[in-house]
Amino acid sequence: MGGASVLGSLPDPINVKYQAALNEALQYLFAELREVFIGQQNGASTDREGALRAIEAVSKFLMLFRVVHDEQLHLPLAALDNALKALDENVVLPMLTPKPHSGCSSATDARQVTKGAAAYVAHSLQRLGMNRTAACLAVAKSLRALGLRPERGSGALTARTIREWCDVVSADISRQSPSAQAFDGLRAETDAIIKGMKSEEAKKFLLERLTTVGRMWAQVDRSGRSPSKKTVKPPS
Repeated sequence: MGGASVLGSLPDPINVKYQAALNEALQYLFAELREVFIGQQNGASTDREGALRAIEAVSKFLMLFRVVHDEQLHLPLAALDNALKALDENVVLPMLTPKPHSGCSSATDARQVTKGAAAYVAHSLQRLGMNRTAACLAVAKSLRALGLRPERGSGALTARTIREWCDVVSADISRQSPSAQAFDGLRAETDAIIKGMKSEEAKKFLLERLTTVGRMWAQVDRSGRSPSKKTVKPPS
């Protein structure tokens, strides 16, 4: 990170004198996170490896700020990093210990989150100019590529399946279901990101985001068990 590599070197708030150093640090952070994302997309790294590298990058960035360095505000991230690394030694620290299971399983939650993400992406593709059938077909194709199937029966996911998911999510007035919350969460996070993109670039980004979420369903289905009771949230 060049001139921005000294721990505690950036003041709070940032003034004009430190803008160049801050921009350099941000470029480092974005480059690291981008490599993590690409590595997970192409299978070059596991989810845990990617998470550890992302935590390290964010921690290094935060530690450049004097207030973080002096007050040790990065320690919660350091604790998470330590707990994840301990798993490689078959040691499960308290923060990663599953709570007793009750209610819906993680497999159910993962499916519901994926449905919400699918509905959001189909909705967004239509806003980008695709008709509803084409948008739902594109979403179904992306999920089929992950090996996902409808919850009932042995058929493949179709545009009709996605339309039904969209209708269910849209009809959830309370917005309390995992699928509705996933839809609303992705909309809040992603609309601003794709706003400045060209249409084709935004479509590609949306379908890649859907693939990332869909992998959770595929992974939980393959494992055949529920790691915890917590609702699976879409990635940020």
